[in-house]
Amino acid sequence: MLDVDNLDDDELNQLKRLKKGGLLKNAKETENLRNYIKKFIVRRTKKQFKNLIEQEPEKYKDKFGRLCRYPKTESHTYGTKETTKDKLIALEINNLAKQLKGIVYLQKLEKTDYYFEIGEEAYIKMRLNTANTLAIFAVQATLRSSRVALIELIEGTKVVLNEFKFTTSKTHSGNIIEKLETYKRKLPNNKLSDDLLPSWLTHLAEYQKVCDEEIKIYTQIAQLVRKISPARENSKVNKLVKLFEKHTSMLSSKQREHLLDTPACLAASHSSKLQMLLHCENLYL
Repeated sequence: MLDVDNLDDDELNQLKRLKKGGLLKNAKETENLRNYIKKFIVRRTKKQFKNLIEQEPEKYKDKFGRLCRYPKTESHTYGTKETTKDKLIALEINNLAKQLKGIVYLQKLEKTDYYFEIGEEAYIKMRLNTANTLAIFAVQATLRSSRVALIELIEGTKVVLNEFKFTTSKTHSGNIIEKLETYKRKLPNNKLSDDLLPSWLTHLAEYQKVCDEEIKIYTQIAQLVRKISPARENSKVNKLVKLFEKHTSMLSSKQREHLLDTPACLAASHSSKLQMLLHCENLYL
């Protein structure tokens, strides 16, 4: 991975806008993004690495002087040991998530190249379906990570820190309920035709009612997730402990690290080395 120094000022400004969640407005911006990625990433496949090593093996040694090779990949699965009751609650959460409209993803209704390519009616339908899908995915992905992650998504980092009694160096985030309370004060920024949009996106009173319903659904989801046992998180932590006892080095990647900061995780860490590992900011479970 390379740094932003590889971009000029104009490219950096465009990248900052995209990072804030701006839509790709045209084909030129899409191509620009592809070019940014090319500048950031030096790509090498497993086969290419092997060929490079075979050409000059003596140049590829670790700090102990051992010849390096691309590691052989062995995939293993492990059970997460959630209870039957937990699974039923998760199913109920998933059904509630399907009712979300994804209002947080509909705050900017702009015309992009796709609008002109597929027509306004199809474009609006796509935006509505995408918002719903993203809302469902956010709930599913955070629940898959941990109960803490989903509550953080809905109610914010401050709530989970107080409720689960732990600290973190992670930047505070989440709190969709607070965002919806703010968003419902006015209609989304709209540059599309009102007559093709659902009425709740063009009439403030109706929009506020839909926002309230969205808040209600998220509140119900948060209440349900609090009924889920810690069995899944505990099994994942115990798995990490056992792996660390067997291997001196591990690399675990996930988008959310709060699980590693919780008391349950720290209580399961049987050595000072593992505790140190759990506190590394770049390690996720």
